[in-house]
Amino acid sequence: LIPTRVQNSWRACIDYQRLNQATRKDHFPLPFIDQMLKHMTGKSHYYFLDGFSGYF
Repeated sequence: LIPTRVQNSWRACIDYQRLNQATRKDHFPLPFIDQMLKHMTGKSHYYFLDGFSGYF
């Protein structure tokens, strides 16, 4: 870790390498937007799900 400026306070520095190795990888990643648009091309219907707000 290389400080970019002088500070007069303490900063926490945590090495998460072991935690990252123990964490299971995402087996169902979200598709990229270009993949989504490619699959939607030429379709007559599509819909939008707002998972954050809970609206359909």
